Amino acid sequence: MDIADRLRPQDGRARIGINGVPVDLRISTLPSAVGEKVVVRVLDSSRTVLDLSSLGLNTDEVEGIRTLLEYRDGVILVTGPTGSGKTTTLYSAIRHVQSEGVNIVTVEDPVEYRLQGIVQVQVHEKAGLTFAAALRSILRQDPDVVLVGEIRDRETATIAIQASLTGHLVLSTLHTNDAANAVTRLVDIGVESYKIASALRGVVAQRLMRRLCTTCKEVWVEAIPEKLHRWIPPDTPLYRAVGCPECAMTGYQGRFSILEVLNITPEVERAITNDESAERIAEAGRKAGMRSLWESGLAHVLRGESTIDELLRVVDVPYEEDETPSPDRDKRTSGRTSRASGGETKRPDPAVIAAELVGEITDKPISTEFELLEPIEADGGAGHGVKVLLVDDEDQLRKVMRDLLERDGYDVSEAADGVEALDQVDRHAPDIIVLDLNLPGLDGYGVLSHLRSRPATENIPVVVLTAKGDEDNEVRVFEMGADDFLSKPFRAKALSARLQALLQRTRRVAPRRDT
Repeated sequence: MDIADRLRPQDGRARIGINGVPVDLRISTLPSAVGEKVVVRVLDSSRTVLDLSSLGLNTDEVEGIRTLLEYRDGVILVTGPTGSGKTTTLYSAIRHVQSEGVNIVTVEDPVEYRLQGIVQVQVHEKAGLTFAAALRSILRQDPDVVLVGEIRDRETATIAIQASLTGHLVLSTLHTNDAANAVTRLVDIGVESYKIASALRGVVAQRLMRRLCTTCKEVWVEAIPEKLHRWIPPDTPLYRAVGCPECAMTGYQGRFSILEVLNITPEVERAITNDESAERIAEAGRKAGMRSLWESGLAHVLRGESTIDELLRVVDVPYEEDETPSPDRDKRTSGRTSRASGGETKRPDPAVIAAELVGEITDKPISTEFELLEPIEADGGAGHGVKVLLVDDEDQLRKVMRDLLERDGYDVSEAADGVEALDQVDRHAPDIIVLDLNLPGLDGYGVLSHLRSRPATENIPVVVLTAKGDEDNEVRVFEMGADDFLSKPFRAKALSARLQALLQRTRRVAPRRDT
Protein backbone atom coordinates (compact mmCIF):
# COMPACT_ATOMS: atom_id res chain seq x y z
CA MET A 1 0.00 0.00 0.00
CA ASP A 2 1.09 3.56 -0.70
CA ILE A 3 0.82 5.26 2.69
CA ALA A 4 1.25 8.68 1.07
CA ASP A 5 -1.82 8.23 -1.13
CA ARG A 6 -4.91 9.05 0.91
CA LEU A 7 -7.24 9.84 -1.99
CA ARG A 8 -7.71 6.32 -3.41
CA PRO A 9 -9.19 3.17 -1.86
CA GLN A 10 -6.44 0.60 -1.28
CA ASP A 11 -6.11 -3.03 -0.26
CA GLY A 12 -3.04 -4.51 1.35
CA ARG A 13 -1.73 -7.19 3.62
CA ALA A 14 0.79 -7.62 6.40
CA ARG A 15 2.13 -10.38 8.62
CA ILE A 16 2.92 -9.84 12.28
CA GLY A 17 4.10 -12.10 15.08
CA ILE A 18 2.20 -12.37 18.38
CA ASN A 19 3.88 -14.52 21.03
CA GLY A 20 5.85 -16.20 18.27
CA VAL A 21 2.72 -17.05 16.25
CA PRO A 22 2.46 -15.53 12.73
CA VAL A 23 -0.83 -13.72 12.12
CA ASP A 24 -1.90 -12.41 8.69
CA LEU A 25 -3.72 -9.10 8.35
CA ARG A 26 -5.89 -7.98 5.44
CA ILE A 27 -6.18 -4.19 5.32
CA SER A 28 -8.72 -2.13 3.37
CA THR A 29 -8.75 1.69 3.32
CA LEU A 30 -11.51 4.01 2.08
CA PRO A 31 -11.24 7.81 1.77
CA SER A 32 -14.00 9.69 3.59
CA ALA A 33 -14.90 13.30 4.29
CA VAL A 34 -12.99 13.35 7.58
CA GLY A 35 -10.10 11.01 6.78
CA GLU A 36 -9.49 7.39 5.87
CA LYS A 37 -11.63 4.54 7.14
CA VAL A 38 -9.56 1.40 7.77
CA VAL A 39 -10.81 -2.16 8.21
CA VAL A 40 -8.37 -4.88 9.32
CA ARG A 41 -9.24 -8.58 9.06
CA VAL A 42 -7.24 -10.83 11.36
CA LEU A 43 -6.42 -14.26 9.90
CA ASP A 44 -4.84 -16.55 12.47
CA SER A 45 -4.11 -19.79 10.64
CA SER A 46 -3.30 -21.57 13.92
CA ARG A 47 -6.93 -21.14 15.03
CA THR A 48 -8.59 -21.95 11.73
CA VAL A 49 -11.09 -24.80 11.96
CA LEU A 50 -10.55 -27.26 9.12
CA ASP A 51 -13.01 -29.96 10.09
CA LEU A 52 -16.71 -29.96 9.24
CA SER A 53 -17.68 -31.52 12.55
CA SER A 54 -15.93 -28.70 14.45
CA LEU A 55 -17.73 -25.76 12.80
CA GLY A 56 -20.54 -25.81 15.36
CA LEU A 57 -23.14 -26.87 12.80
CA ASN A 58 -26.39 -28.68 13.46
CA THR A 59 -26.11 -32.42 12.85
CA ASP A 60 -28.34 -32.45 9.76
CA GLU A 61 -26.28 -29.64 8.22
CA VAL A 62 -23.01 -31.55 8.61
CA GLU A 63 -24.60 -34.61 7.03
CA GLY A 64 -26.03 -32.47 4.22
CA ILE A 65 -22.59 -31.07 3.31
CA ARG A 66 -20.97 -34.49 3.52
CA THR A 67 -23.62 -35.85 1.18
CA LEU A 68 -22.84 -33.12 -1.35
CA LEU A 69 -19.11 -33.86 -1.13
CA GLU A 70 -19.71 -37.47 -2.11
CA TYR A 71 -20.27 -36.33 -5.71
CA ARG A 72 -17.33 -36.77 -8.07
CA ASP A 73 -18.46 -34.03 -10.47
CA GLY A 74 -20.68 -30.99 -10.50
CA VAL A 75 -20.68 -27.57 -8.85
CA ILE A 76 -21.14 -26.91 -5.12
CA LEU A 77 -21.58 -23.25 -4.15
CA VAL A 78 -21.21 -21.52 -0.78
CA THR A 79 -22.99 -18.16 -0.59
CA GLY A 80 -23.07 -15.30 1.88
CA PRO A 81 -21.74 -11.78 2.48
CA THR A 82 -18.08 -10.93 3.07
CA GLY A 83 -16.87 -12.24 6.41
CA SER A 84 -19.55 -14.94 6.77
CA GLY A 85 -17.04 -17.80 6.97
CA LYS A 86 -17.36 -19.06 3.38
CA THR A 87 -13.61 -19.62 2.97
CA THR A 88 -13.33 -21.61 6.20
CA THR A 89 -16.26 -23.80 5.14
CA LEU A 90 -14.69 -24.38 1.72
CA TYR A 91 -11.31 -25.24 3.24
CA SER A 92 -13.04 -27.66 5.63
CA ALA A 93 -14.80 -29.24 2.65
CA ILE A 94 -11.46 -29.56 0.82
CA ARG A 95 -9.93 -31.26 3.84
CA HIS A 96 -12.89 -33.65 3.93
CA VAL A 97 -12.36 -34.83 0.33
CA GLN A 98 -8.55 -34.72 0.49
CA SER A 99 -6.92 -38.13 0.36
CA GLU A 100 -4.00 -39.84 -1.31
CA GLY A 101 -4.29 -39.73 -5.09
CA VAL A 102 -6.87 -36.90 -5.16
CA ASN A 103 -5.50 -33.96 -7.16
CA ILE A 104 -6.88 -30.73 -5.65
CA VAL A 105 -6.09 -27.30 -7.10
CA THR A 106 -7.41 -23.94 -5.88
CA VAL A 107 -7.43 -20.49 -7.47
CA GLU A 108 -7.95 -17.72 -4.91
CA ASP A 109 -7.66 -13.97 -4.41
CA PRO A 110 -6.00 -13.85 -1.97
CA VAL A 111 -4.73 -17.22 -0.77
CA GLU A 112 -5.76 -16.74 2.85
CA TYR A 113 -4.48 -19.96 4.42
CA ARG A 114 -1.78 -22.34 3.22
CA LEU A 115 -2.99 -25.93 2.96
CA GLN A 116 -0.41 -28.67 2.93
CA GLY A 117 -0.64 -31.12 0.04
CA ILE A 118 -2.88 -28.84 -2.06
CA VAL A 119 -1.80 -26.67 -5.03
CA GLN A 120 -2.99 -23.10 -4.43
CA VAL A 121 -2.85 -20.46 -7.18
CA GLN A 122 -2.87 -16.73 -6.39
CA VAL A 123 -4.80 -14.51 -8.79
CA HIS A 124 -2.75 -11.62 -10.22
CA GLU A 125 -4.98 -9.32 -12.27
CA LYS A 126 -2.20 -6.98 -13.46
CA ALA A 127 -0.16 -9.90 -14.79
CA GLY A 128 -3.20 -11.31 -16.61
CA LEU A 129 -3.71 -14.22 -14.18
CA THR A 130 -7.45 -13.82 -13.66
CA PHE A 131 -9.84 -16.42 -12.25
CA ALA A 132 -10.87 -17.43 -15.77
CA ALA A 133 -7.30 -17.65 -17.10
CA ALA A 134 -6.10 -19.61 -14.07
CA LEU A 135 -9.09 -21.93 -14.30
CA ARG A 136 -8.37 -22.74 -17.95
CA SER A 137 -4.79 -23.68 -17.10
CA ILE A 138 -5.85 -25.69 -14.06
CA LEU A 139 -8.10 -27.89 -16.18
CA ARG A 140 -5.02 -28.95 -18.16
CA GLN A 141 -3.41 -30.12 -14.89
CA ASP A 142 -5.77 -33.13 -14.61
CA PRO A 143 -7.43 -32.07 -11.32
CA ASP A 144 -10.06 -34.09 -9.49
CA VAL A 145 -11.33 -31.21 -7.35
CA VAL A 146 -11.12 -27.50 -8.21
CA LEU A 147 -11.77 -24.69 -5.75
CA VAL A 148 -12.53 -21.30 -7.32
CA GLY A 149 -12.34 -18.53 -4.74
CA GLU A 150 -15.26 -16.62 -6.21
CA ILE A 151 -17.38 -16.61 -9.37
CA ARG A 152 -17.42 -12.96 -10.36
CA ASP A 153 -18.19 -12.88 -14.07
CA ARG A 154 -19.72 -14.84 -16.93
CA GLU A 155 -16.40 -16.18 -18.21
CA THR A 156 -15.43 -17.70 -14.87
CA ALA A 157 -18.92 -19.10 -14.34
CA THR A 158 -19.02 -20.65 -17.81
CA ILE A 159 -15.62 -22.33 -17.42
CA ALA A 160 -16.56 -23.63 -13.94
CA ILE A 161 -19.83 -25.06 -15.25
CA GLN A 162 -18.06 -26.62 -18.24
CA ALA A 163 -15.41 -28.15 -15.96
CA SER A 164 -18.08 -29.72 -13.77
CA LEU A 165 -19.81 -31.21 -16.82
CA THR A 166 -16.56 -32.88 -17.90
CA GLY A 167 -15.97 -34.84 -14.71
CA HIS A 168 -14.57 -32.36 -12.17
CA LEU A 169 -15.94 -31.41 -8.76
CA VAL A 170 -15.91 -27.60 -8.57
CA LEU A 171 -16.31 -25.70 -5.29
CA SER A 172 -16.82 -21.95 -5.32
CA THR A 173 -18.54 -18.97 -3.67
CA LEU A 174 -21.14 -16.40 -4.69
CA HIS A 175 -22.43 -13.26 -3.01
CA THR A 176 -26.18 -13.85 -2.57
CA ASN A 177 -28.63 -13.57 0.31
CA ASP A 178 -29.73 -17.20 0.38
CA ALA A 179 -29.25 -20.51 -1.37
CA ALA A 180 -32.06 -20.23 -3.92
CA ASN A 181 -30.87 -16.82 -5.14
CA ALA A 182 -27.54 -18.37 -6.17
CA VAL A 183 -29.34 -19.82 -9.17
CA THR A 184 -30.86 -16.50 -10.23
CA ARG A 185 -27.47 -14.84 -9.73
CA LEU A 186 -25.84 -17.28 -12.17
CA VAL A 187 -28.62 -16.59 -14.66
CA ASP A 188 -28.03 -12.83 -14.27
CA ILE A 189 -24.32 -13.37 -14.94
CA GLY A 190 -25.24 -15.01 -18.23
CA VAL A 191 -25.19 -18.79 -17.66
CA GLU A 192 -27.99 -20.74 -19.34
CA SER A 193 -30.47 -22.21 -16.88
CA TYR A 194 -30.35 -25.71 -18.40
CA LYS A 195 -26.57 -25.82 -17.84
CA ILE A 196 -27.02 -24.71 -14.22
CA ALA A 197 -29.62 -27.44 -13.66
CA SER A 198 -27.28 -30.10 -15.09
CA ALA A 199 -24.14 -28.99 -13.31
CA LEU A 200 -25.29 -27.76 -9.88
CA ARG A 201 -25.23 -30.32 -7.06
CA GLY A 202 -26.03 -28.10 -4.10
CA VAL A 203 -25.85 -24.62 -2.58
CA VAL A 204 -24.91 -23.76 1.01
CA ALA A 205 -25.95 -20.31 2.29
CA GLN A 206 -24.08 -19.25 5.41
CA ARG A 207 -23.92 -16.67 8.21
CA LEU A 208 -21.93 -16.44 11.45
CA MET A 209 -23.45 -16.09 14.92
CA ARG A 210 -21.58 -15.37 18.13
CA ARG A 211 -21.53 -18.11 20.76
CA LEU A 212 -22.57 -17.29 24.32
CA CYS A 213 -19.83 -17.36 26.94
CA THR A 214 -20.53 -20.46 29.03
CA THR A 215 -18.95 -18.85 32.08
CA CYS A 216 -21.28 -15.89 32.47
CA LYS A 217 -24.44 -16.57 30.45
CA GLU A 218 -27.68 -16.15 32.37
CA VAL A 219 -31.28 -17.18 31.85
CA TRP A 220 -33.25 -14.42 30.13
CA VAL A 221 -36.32 -13.69 32.24
CA GLU A 222 -37.75 -10.81 30.18
CA ALA A 223 -40.67 -11.24 27.79
CA ILE A 224 -39.72 -12.08 24.22
CA PRO A 225 -40.91 -9.83 21.36
CA GLU A 226 -44.44 -10.59 20.22
CA LYS A 227 -43.32 -11.36 16.66
CA LEU A 228 -41.32 -14.33 18.01
CA HIS A 229 -44.11 -15.98 20.00
CA ARG A 230 -45.03 -18.29 17.16
CA TRP A 231 -41.42 -19.46 16.82
CA ILE A 232 -40.55 -20.18 20.46
CA PRO A 233 -42.53 -22.82 22.38
CA PRO A 234 -43.93 -21.73 25.77
CA ASP A 235 -41.69 -22.22 28.83
CA THR A 236 -38.59 -22.59 26.65
CA PRO A 237 -35.61 -21.16 28.59
CA LEU A 238 -33.57 -18.57 26.72
CA TYR A 239 -30.26 -16.98 27.67
CA ARG A 240 -28.76 -13.51 27.56
CA ALA A 241 -25.19 -12.24 27.26
CA VAL A 242 -23.73 -10.80 30.48
CA GLY A 243 -19.96 -10.30 30.22
CA CYS A 244 -17.01 -11.43 32.31
CA PRO A 245 -13.18 -11.37 32.09
CA GLU A 246 -13.24 -14.71 30.23
CA CYS A 247 -15.07 -13.14 27.26
CA ALA A 248 -13.58 -9.62 27.53
CA MET A 249 -16.92 -8.40 28.96
CA THR A 250 -18.74 -9.06 25.68
CA GLY A 251 -20.89 -11.99 26.80
CA TYR A 252 -19.79 -13.98 23.76
CA GLN A 253 -16.84 -16.25 23.07
CA GLY A 254 -16.25 -17.66 19.61
CA ARG A 255 -18.61 -18.03 16.65
CA PHE A 256 -20.43 -20.78 14.80
CA SER A 257 -22.06 -21.09 11.38
CA ILE A 258 -25.75 -21.28 10.58
CA LEU A 259 -26.52 -22.83 7.22
CA GLU A 260 -29.18 -23.29 4.58
CA VAL A 261 -28.35 -26.39 2.52
CA LEU A 262 -30.16 -26.67 -0.82
CA ASN A 263 -29.86 -30.09 -2.46
CA ILE A 264 -30.61 -30.23 -6.18
CA THR A 265 -33.38 -32.80 -6.23
CA PRO A 266 -35.27 -33.64 -9.46
CA GLU A 267 -38.01 -31.16 -8.48
CA VAL A 268 -35.47 -28.39 -7.81
CA GLU A 269 -33.73 -29.22 -11.11
CA ARG A 270 -37.02 -28.87 -12.99
CA ALA A 271 -37.67 -25.51 -11.33
CA ILE A 272 -34.23 -24.28 -12.41
CA THR A 273 -34.65 -25.54 -15.98
CA ASN A 274 -38.06 -23.82 -16.24
CA ASP A 275 -36.56 -20.48 -15.12
CA GLU A 276 -38.69 -20.41 -11.98
CA SER A 277 -38.21 -17.64 -9.42
CA ALA A 278 -35.99 -18.00 -6.35
CA GLU A 279 -39.11 -18.37 -4.20
CA ARG A 280 -40.29 -21.38 -6.21
CA ILE A 281 -36.81 -22.93 -6.08
CA ALA A 282 -36.71 -22.41 -2.31
CA GLU A 283 -40.17 -23.97 -1.99
CA ALA A 284 -38.99 -27.07 -3.87
CA GLY A 285 -35.94 -27.19 -1.60
CA ARG A 286 -38.07 -26.98 1.54
CA LYS A 287 -40.16 -29.91 0.33
CA ALA A 288 -36.91 -31.90 0.14
CA GLY A 289 -36.05 -30.97 3.74
CA MET A 290 -34.11 -27.72 3.41
CA ARG A 291 -34.01 -25.70 6.63
CA SER A 292 -33.79 -21.90 6.37
CA LEU A 293 -31.08 -19.75 7.94
CA TRP A 294 -33.62 -18.57 10.52
CA GLU A 295 -34.54 -22.13 11.51
CA SER A 296 -30.88 -23.13 11.68
CA GLY A 297 -30.08 -20.22 14.00
CA LEU A 298 -33.23 -20.78 16.04
CA ALA A 299 -32.12 -24.35 16.79
CA HIS A 300 -28.90 -22.97 18.33
CA VAL A 301 -30.85 -20.41 20.38
CA LEU A 302 -33.23 -23.07 21.72
CA ARG A 303 -30.18 -25.08 22.78
CA GLY A 304 -28.87 -22.11 24.75
CA GLU A 305 -25.82 -21.58 22.51
CA SER A 306 -26.68 -18.00 21.56
CA THR A 307 -29.27 -15.28 22.14
CA ILE A 308 -32.40 -14.03 20.42
CA ASP A 309 -30.72 -10.63 19.97
CA GLU A 310 -27.82 -12.27 18.15
CA LEU A 311 -30.18 -14.23 15.89
CA LEU A 312 -32.10 -11.06 15.00
CA ARG A 313 -28.82 -9.28 14.30
CA VAL A 314 -27.80 -11.90 11.75
CA VAL A 315 -31.06 -12.88 9.99
CA ASP A 316 -34.57 -11.48 9.67
CA VAL A 317 -37.70 -13.07 11.04
CA PRO A 318 -39.37 -14.92 8.13
CA TYR A 319 -42.14 -12.86 6.57
CA GLU A 320 -45.62 -14.21 7.00
CA GLU A 321 -48.47 -12.87 4.88
CA ASP A 322 -50.99 -13.76 7.56
CA GLU A 323 -49.47 -12.22 10.69
CA THR A 324 -52.73 -12.36 12.68
CA PRO A 325 -54.06 -15.90 13.08
CA SER A 326 -57.75 -16.40 12.52
CA PRO A 327 -59.81 -17.28 15.65
CA ASP A 328 -61.33 -20.31 13.93
CA ARG A 329 -57.99 -21.55 12.58
CA ASP A 330 -57.49 -25.27 13.08
CA LYS A 331 -54.59 -25.62 15.48
CA ARG A 332 -53.67 -28.91 13.92
CA THR A 333 -53.02 -27.31 10.52
CA SER A 334 -49.39 -27.88 9.62
CA GLY A 335 -49.10 -25.20 6.94
CA ARG A 336 -50.62 -22.05 5.47
CA THR A 337 -51.27 -21.08 1.88
CA SER A 338 -50.04 -18.11 -0.10
CA ARG A 339 -50.22 -16.96 -3.71
CA ALA A 340 -46.51 -16.22 -4.09
CA SER A 341 -45.00 -16.61 -7.54
CA GLY A 342 -48.39 -16.95 -9.21
CA GLY A 343 -49.32 -20.30 -7.69
CA GLU A 344 -50.66 -21.77 -4.48
CA THR A 345 -47.90 -22.87 -2.13
CA LYS A 346 -47.75 -24.25 1.37
CA ARG A 347 -45.91 -22.30 4.04
CA PRO A 348 -44.77 -24.36 7.02
CA ASP A 349 -46.38 -23.44 10.32
CA PRO A 350 -43.77 -21.81 12.63
CA ALA A 351 -45.23 -23.62 15.64
CA VAL A 352 -44.71 -26.97 13.92
CA ILE A 353 -41.13 -26.05 12.97
CA ALA A 354 -40.36 -24.93 16.53
CA ALA A 355 -41.79 -28.14 17.93
CA GLU A 356 -39.65 -30.15 15.51
CA LEU A 357 -36.53 -28.23 16.53
CA VAL A 358 -37.21 -28.83 20.21
CA GLY A 359 -37.87 -32.49 19.42
CA GLU A 360 -34.52 -32.79 17.65
CA ILE A 361 -32.79 -31.24 20.62
CA THR A 362 -34.39 -33.49 23.22
CA ASP A 363 -34.51 -36.78 21.30
CA LYS A 364 -30.88 -37.75 21.73
CA PRO A 365 -29.82 -41.41 21.51
CA ILE A 366 -28.47 -42.92 24.68
CA SER A 367 -24.70 -43.27 24.70
CA THR A 368 -22.57 -46.02 26.15
CA GLU A 369 -21.00 -43.49 28.51
CA PHE A 370 -24.31 -43.34 30.42
CA GLU A 371 -24.11 -46.74 32.01
CA LEU A 372 -23.30 -48.25 35.38
CA LEU A 373 -19.95 -49.90 35.93
CA GLU A 374 -21.46 -52.58 38.16
CA PRO A 375 -24.87 -54.21 38.73
CA ILE A 376 -27.37 -52.78 41.21
CA GLU A 377 -27.48 -54.43 44.62
CA ALA A 378 -30.04 -53.59 47.29
CA ASP A 379 -28.45 -52.04 50.37
CA GLY A 380 -31.38 -51.86 52.72
CA GLY A 381 -33.27 -48.77 53.84
CA ALA A 382 -30.41 -46.31 54.19
CA GLY A 383 -32.41 -43.59 52.48
CA HIS A 384 -35.79 -44.24 54.09
CA GLY A 385 -38.00 -41.16 53.86
CA VAL A 386 -35.43 -39.02 52.01
CA LYS A 387 -36.78 -37.20 48.92
CA VAL A 388 -34.43 -37.30 45.91
CA LEU A 389 -34.95 -35.45 42.65
CA LEU A 390 -33.20 -37.02 39.62
CA VAL A 391 -32.59 -34.57 36.78
CA ASP A 392 -31.30 -36.20 33.59
CA ASP A 393 -32.47 -36.21 29.97
CA GLU A 394 -31.58 -39.91 29.48
CA ASP A 395 -34.73 -41.90 30.23
CA GLN A 396 -32.90 -45.22 30.59
CA LEU A 397 -30.34 -43.82 33.00
CA ARG A 398 -33.02 -42.17 35.15
CA LYS A 399 -34.85 -45.50 35.35
CA VAL A 400 -31.67 -47.29 36.43
CA MET A 401 -30.89 -44.67 39.08
CA ARG A 402 -34.49 -44.64 40.31
CA ASP A 403 -34.45 -48.43 40.75
CA LEU A 404 -31.16 -48.16 42.60
CA LEU A 405 -32.32 -45.46 45.01
CA GLU A 406 -35.81 -46.85 45.62
CA ARG A 407 -34.24 -50.16 46.68
CA ASP A 408 -32.36 -48.16 49.29
CA GLY A 409 -35.59 -46.60 50.54
CA TYR A 410 -35.40 -43.18 48.88
CA ASP A 411 -38.54 -41.36 47.69
CA VAL A 412 -37.61 -40.52 44.10
CA SER A 413 -39.06 -37.97 41.66
CA GLU A 414 -37.74 -37.24 38.15
CA ALA A 415 -37.21 -34.41 35.68
CA ALA A 416 -35.99 -34.65 32.07
CA ASP A 417 -34.94 -31.02 31.59
CA GLY A 418 -34.01 -27.91 33.56
CA VAL A 419 -37.41 -26.20 33.47
CA GLU A 420 -39.15 -29.35 34.68
CA ALA A 421 -36.52 -29.70 37.39
CA LEU A 422 -37.29 -26.27 38.86
CA ASP A 423 -41.01 -27.08 38.73
CA GLN A 424 -40.41 -30.39 40.57
CA VAL A 425 -38.36 -28.58 43.22
CA ASP A 426 -41.31 -26.28 43.94
CA ARG A 427 -43.79 -29.17 43.92
CA HIS A 428 -41.96 -31.80 45.98
CA ALA A 429 -39.35 -29.89 48.02
CA PRO A 430 -36.63 -32.57 47.65
CA ASP A 431 -34.03 -33.16 50.35
CA ILE A 432 -31.30 -33.67 47.75
CA ILE A 433 -30.91 -33.26 43.98
CA VAL A 434 -28.89 -35.35 41.51
CA LEU A 435 -28.31 -33.00 38.57
CA ASP A 436 -26.99 -33.69 35.06
CA LEU A 437 -25.33 -30.75 33.28
CA ASN A 438 -26.12 -31.56 29.64
CA LEU A 439 -29.86 -30.87 29.57
CA PRO A 440 -32.10 -29.59 26.75
CA GLY A 441 -33.21 -26.00 27.07
CA LEU A 442 -32.17 -24.85 30.53
CA ASP A 443 -28.96 -26.77 31.25
CA GLY A 444 -27.58 -27.93 34.60
CA TYR A 445 -25.57 -24.73 35.07
CA GLY A 446 -28.76 -22.68 34.76
CA VAL A 447 -30.64 -24.94 37.19
CA LEU A 448 -27.81 -24.70 39.72
CA SER A 449 -27.71 -20.92 39.34
CA HIS A 450 -31.47 -20.68 39.94
CA LEU A 451 -31.33 -22.91 42.99
CA ARG A 452 -28.53 -20.95 44.63
CA SER A 453 -30.17 -17.58 43.89
CA ARG A 454 -33.45 -18.39 45.69
CA PRO A 455 -33.59 -18.33 49.51
CA ALA A 456 -35.99 -21.29 49.58
CA THR A 457 -33.61 -23.56 47.65
CA GLU A 458 -30.12 -22.18 48.30
CA ASN A 459 -29.34 -24.87 50.90
CA ILE A 460 -30.64 -27.94 49.05
CA PRO A 461 -27.66 -30.32 48.54
CA VAL A 462 -26.85 -30.88 44.86
CA VAL A 463 -24.78 -33.74 43.44
CA VAL A 464 -23.67 -33.00 39.88
CA LEU A 465 -23.63 -36.15 37.76
CA THR A 466 -22.11 -35.58 34.32
CA ALA A 467 -20.04 -37.00 31.49
CA LYS A 468 -17.99 -33.78 31.49
CA GLY A 469 -15.48 -35.06 34.00
CA ASP A 470 -12.66 -32.60 33.29
CA GLU A 471 -11.03 -30.58 36.06
CA ASP A 472 -12.17 -27.16 34.79
CA ASN A 473 -15.78 -28.27 34.70
CA GLU A 474 -15.54 -29.73 38.21
CA VAL A 475 -14.06 -26.51 39.57
CA ARG A 476 -16.76 -24.46 37.88
CA VAL A 477 -19.71 -26.39 39.32
CA PHE A 478 -18.23 -26.19 42.81
CA GLU A 479 -17.80 -22.44 42.39
CA MET A 480 -21.48 -22.24 41.41
CA GLY A 481 -22.50 -23.99 44.62
CA ALA A 482 -22.59 -27.73 43.91
CA ASP A 483 -21.99 -29.98 46.93
CA ASP A 484 -20.53 -33.02 45.15
CA PHE A 485 -19.36 -34.11 41.71
CA LEU A 486 -19.69 -37.57 40.16
CA SER A 487 -18.53 -38.45 36.63
CA LYS A 488 -20.28 -40.83 34.24
CA PRO A 489 -20.02 -43.75 33.97
CA PHE A 490 -20.30 -44.38 37.71
CA ARG A 491 -20.48 -47.31 40.09
CA ALA A 492 -23.91 -48.11 41.50
CA LYS A 493 -22.79 -48.10 45.14
CA ALA A 494 -20.94 -44.82 44.70
CA LEU A 495 -24.12 -42.80 44.08
CA SER A 496 -25.95 -44.11 47.15
CA ALA A 497 -22.86 -43.74 49.34
CA ARG A 498 -22.29 -40.14 48.25
CA LEU A 499 -25.93 -39.25 48.89
CA GLN A 500 -25.75 -40.70 52.38
CA ALA A 501 -22.49 -38.92 53.19
CA LEU A 502 -23.76 -35.62 51.83
CA LEU A 503 -27.01 -35.85 53.78
CA GLN A 504 -25.10 -36.57 57.00
CA ARG A 505 -22.85 -33.54 56.46
CA THR A 506 -25.85 -31.37 55.69
CA ARG A 507 -27.68 -32.45 58.83
CA ARG A 508 -24.65 -31.65 60.97
CA VAL A 509 -24.27 -28.22 59.38
CA ALA A 510 -27.98 -27.36 59.34
CA PRO A 511 -28.24 -26.17 62.98
CA ARG A 512 -25.32 -23.80 62.47
CA ARG A 513 -26.98 -22.39 59.33
CA ASP A 514 -30.16 -21.71 61.30
CA THR A 515 -28.24 -19.82 63.94
